[in-house]
Amino acid sequence: AKAVRRFGHLAVLEFVDALPPRLSRLLFVALWGLTAAVLATMAWYGAQISLSNMSQRMSVTGWPVGVLYWAMPVGAVLMLVFVVEQILSGKTFRDEAAEAPESRA
Repeated sequence: AKAVRRFGHLAVLEFVDALPPRLSRLLFVALWGLTAAVLATMAWYGAQISLSNMSQRMSVTGWPVGVLYWAMPVGAVLMLVFVVEQILSGKTFRDEAAEAPESRA
């Protein structure tokens, strides 16, 4: 999340730089929206898998096997919170690039 906030991850901005600001914002929201859809799907199906395995027990600890699978839906929901934060920030790819450490040098 920190790398995304600081734009420290890999990005190719030539295409986005050629877009008008409104279209750039629309693309920004659309890409984060697609990410949100994938994460919501992971959370939904991960929860289903976790719940369906709660009746099985681990042989050593006796805990339900489904407990191990909760990492996927919980992690997906936490990432989804971050995605919503990015969408509501009002930023575009240009704003993110302007905040990049390399652009300050």
